[in-house]
Amino acid sequence: MTEFRRTGRWRPAVPAAVLLVAAGVYLGDAGVLLAAAIPAAYAAYPLLSRPPAVSLSLARTATPAAPDHGDRVTVEATLTNDGRSVLPAVAFVDGVPDHLVVVDGSPRGAAALRPGESTTVRYEVVARRGTHAFDPADVTVRDVSGGHEATLTVAADDDATTELACPPSVPEGGVPSRAGRYPGRGDAASFDAGVEFARVREYRPGDSPGRIDWGRYARDRELTTVESPAQRAATLVLCLDARPCAYRSAAAGEPHAVAYAVDAARAVGEAAIERGDRVGLAVVGESFEWIPPSGRPLAERGVGATLGEYAAAEPPDRPPTPGAPGDSASNDLLAALPRDAHAVWFAPLVGQYVARTARRLVATGRDVTVVSPDVTTAATAGGRVARAERDARIAALRNAGVPVADWDPAEPLAAAFARAGLEGSP
Repeated sequence: MTEFRRTGRWRPAVPAAVLLVAAGVYLGDAGVLLAAAIPAAYAAYPLLSRPPAVSLSLARTATPAAPDHGDRVTVEATLTNDGRSVLPAVAFVDGVPDHLVVVDGSPRGAAALRPGESTTVRYEVVARRGTHAFDPADVTVRDVSGGHEATLTVAADDDATTELACPPSVPEGGVPSRAGRYPGRGDAASFDAGVEFARVREYRPGDSPGRIDWGRYARDRELTTVESPAQRAATLVLCLDARPCAYRSAAAGEPHAVAYAVDAARAVGEAAIERGDRVGLAVVGESFEWIPPSGRPLAERGVGATLGEYAAAEPPDRPPTPGAPGDSASNDLLAALPRDAHAVWFAPLVGQYVARTARRLVATGRDVTVVSPDVTTAATAGGRVARAERDARIAALRNAGVPVADWDPAEPLAAAFARAGLEGSP
């Protein structure tokens, strides 16, 4: 039940009534005494009125529903009075996601709502890379006297828009690895025993003629490729750098690097699952988290939820100096990582930890790729130093034979993959 509180709007009427009564008595003027009844009535009115029962619902739509980075998105939020009481004064503010800027219209609205009536606000935001959750709307309701007020939050309906997703695009082939390039490295454990092939897919330029389903081509004139478990199944481990120093942004109000890294990791992982690969997760933060590789969808194993928790985490007030969590985290990762796994690091390359660990994994024969969101800036001297240090780490990794996708979050992830030579399919 909604709790109303007194606003004190008519409280100044009390001393006014007392003053008029005193003046009327002192002057012996009945007219002045009678005038005191007016402020007295205003002061008593809130005490005699009953606050209305409040029952509200919120519906929200976003157009387009799946925008690209930089697109303008029109959001409509509709607040409806589902109760039986008239709400004389309703004001609300829609819960615009953090990091999204309103460029047109306003998320604020106010109206008087009879039972069943609605009020709608319409505004535009600019889509940014990532998944942005809408907060519940903040609502203020006053009674007809204005003497009682209630504040509450109203969440959107289950079928309404609760988040705006602008995921990075991943090349169809995902992240190539030695496991995909050399036969015999794939893991067929995720396929049923006795099955001759895993699936038939559309033909892609460069597919071996020996894998084309010529029988289907003769029958339907449709080129398809037969993929066997040995060719397709690979083990991919998403390695997320979630150390406190990784929570850095290009500017105040901008998404932090871990949020971008999570979006890239989710996109790469889902693309790998779609191809039939096995995907695991390793998170290096204040502690080490490990989810073993599996061919089941990410959501079923808590991978998506775990990534979401790190993306939604608030950065520290002051980013700590870049530091390593110690050799223990690297040892935990080495112990957990399967020998044939392809480790894909998602990290802004703050400090030496990720670069050093990646080289250590390469030294043990693992396949390693780094996807690095760039949140550095040239606007300040410190930003220029951070950018130069990051460029040096990328160059050192590439010299060590580790492919690095240097990703500007304003561009498609596929473009960064292409520049790094990661656009082929396993």
